[in-house]
Amino acid sequence: MRLASLALILAVAACAVLLPACISVSAQIPNTHYVVLYAHDIDQMHVLNASNKSGGTKAGNVTQMATFALQPTLGEELAINGAVTLTAYLRSNVNMAGTLEFSMSERTESGEVIPVSGVNIEAPVSLGVRPIPYTVGIGIITYKFQSGSSILVHIQVQPMTPGSPFLVWDDSAASTRVMIPAISPVHAELGLRSSTPQFGRIIESPTPSAQVSASVLAYVRDAFGSYRFAAPVMQLTSTNGATITARNVEKNETEYTATYSYNVTLEIGKWQMSFNIADFSGDSYRFTNYAWVTEFYPVEFLVVDNSGVGVDNASVIATFLQDAQWSTYTNSDGRASLFLPSTANLGSLNATVSWKGAASQPSPISIVGRTAIRIPLPLADTQLHLRMSNLPLLAAEVTLYSSGREIGRGTTGLDGSISFGRLPASNYTIRVQYLLNEYNTAISLGAGSDVTVNVPLPYGTEIAAAFLGVVAVGTGVVVRKRRSALYPQGFDDYYDRITMGGLPQTCFVVVAGNSGSGKSVLLETLAAKHLTTGNCVFVTNNEYPSKIRESMNMLGILPQGPRRLIFLDAYSALSGTPSVEEYSVPSLTDLTALGLTISRCMGVTGEQTDVFLDSLNPLLAALRVDYLLNFLQAMAARVKANGGRFYVSVGLGIEKSDITKLEEASDCVIETQLQDEKHGQSRRMRIKKLRGQSYIDKWTRFRVERKKGIIFLSREKPRTAPS
Repeated sequence: MRLASLALILAVAACAVLLPACISVSAQIPNTHYVVLYAHDIDQMHVLNASNKSGGTKAGNVTQMATFALQPTLGEELAINGAVTLTAYLRSNVNMAGTLEFSMSERTESGEVIPVSGVNIEAPVSLGVRPIPYTVGIGIITYKFQSGSSILVHIQVQPMTPGSPFLVWDDSAASTRVMIPAISPVHAELGLRSSTPQFGRIIESPTPSAQVSASVLAYVRDAFGSYRFAAPVMQLTSTNGATITARNVEKNETEYTATYSYNVTLEIGKWQMSFNIADFSGDSYRFTNYAWVTEFYPVEFLVVDNSGVGVDNASVIATFLQDAQWSTYTNSDGRASLFLPSTANLGSLNATVSWKGAASQPSPISIVGRTAIRIPLPLADTQLHLRMSNLPLLAAEVTLYSSGREIGRGTTGLDGSISFGRLPASNYTIRVQYLLNEYNTAISLGAGSDVTVNVPLPYGTEIAAAFLGVVAVGTGVVVRKRRSALYPQGFDDYYDRITMGGLPQTCFVVVAGNSGSGKSVLLETLAAKHLTTGNCVFVTNNEYPSKIRESMNMLGILPQGPRRLIFLDAYSALSGTPSVEEYSVPSLTDLTALGLTISRCMGVTGEQTDVFLDSLNPLLAALRVDYLLNFLQAMAARVKANGGRFYVSVGLGIEKSDITKLEEASDCVIETQLQDEKHGQSRRMRIKKLRGQSYIDKWTRFRVERKKGIIFLSREKPRTAPS
């Protein structure tokens, strides 16, 4: 009976060696790559990494479980889908039989160990004194590891006959390893940098026959670590068939990212950029993008209304795809000039005219030389008539919005009417405040039409309650003012209190507020706070860096000492003036160039760099929100993988749904608010969201003082005097 059992064990063990050929492989989802992680010993610790280099044969008794942990930990979130396969080299001191047990788990940054569901298998094995590879596979496994986690592989052999089982690893001939199906573990962005004028991926050529010098850049990030890349190849191919291939490319890397660059000389035309790279597992990755070298020509725009009269101060925006934009404003005659690329190689550009918040539909334009373009923008006077129970609603406060942006405000007259002057035919939203009530509705304004808006009649009890509420609130405010004063609080101490010890070391933070509420000052103050312990990159696209330095100096928060504050100038490109900063981007909406330049800056400042972007509104005005959100999430992952925080500011004059999407993607939301009060204006701030951490969500007033910066105002007496 014992011999029959042993024969059965040997037969099953033989099948286990061939198991990968029998694994059920379902339809593999796109971008799944099988990454091989080898078992090693580093500093007397059992580790997994992608290097297949032997460190000298190791062996250990696995009667007790042996655990190998991924090193370095994951640089970003990683999803797997497919078959997980273990190849374990086993031997023993005598011929014996046993059961191989294999499982996998995740150890998070906090130290919590979470089993990977489904990866738990027992397979009979027959061992001898020589190492034998046993391969076991489990599929289909679907799981998502968190950023910063370590993948743990657990191996154990339970003896069924006398003997001591040993696992062998770190041997070129006996490399114990696990193969996991990773979804898109490698990401890359391709871009171009030129010393000549550049707009996104478009480079200006001075003449039709000129050649321009440029650097092709590939920014690559990998969840497992940049050490596992090999054999990078860059190639550029023109539409006329010319090809440039580079294998010896420069490399600048951090733990999880690598930037490859190659200098080229390009002629006029459309160029396909491709980047190929392999990993130690033998898997290859290919990324492509396009770039253009072209001439630029002067283009004259004439924007006219429906009577042929020029429209003054209309915004004219020309765009190419989603990474290049040129904008200007019309003069009193409705004329505007732009210097735009030839569309001979690009295809058409899109032109949009915007006036008082309403924009025309994008129109394709072609440019093959000096060009004149006429764009009609029908405008007309439109009156709103507000009525309640068929009676004119007088003295109502009416606010008009276009695409979430306020474009006008006023009060209805005795006849319940109000006019906002000439407006484009478009869809708008109005907010009506009357009799302690508020009513919001959408309206459609056509050319020269009058619109009647019927507002609901509030119930008398509601009006009475509202009046009583106003009286109660007013009384409460008086009593509260009498009972307690507001004490000034130093920024650092009070900020740490409301955030319960400060923000996490790595997080994505959104600072949202209305105009003038102190968003920029808050970002500058947070940058100064971080500069006491680390370095910062500050991206500016609504002010010149020199002005921000002046502001920080005036507030007394401009850092002094060894810490590095790098300004990345994205504002000069918008204003049409050359930047004087070491780091800048040629186009506000070239997110590829912006991402690459931020990465270059972080390469200079090193780990635990906080990145600040002030603000998102110019980008939201020019780009689709989903396109921008993808960039922000990728940028946040990159900054967090580098050990830092990513801060962005945004005004509230955009669609509420866009604000909601942005807040959902973030780890923390800080709100600021500017209020009109009886004796002037006041500012306040609160923590609206802070993922994974306790915080105080009450509104706290603050003021901005010269040489002191932000000073909070609280009814608590300060623990330390504000500086």
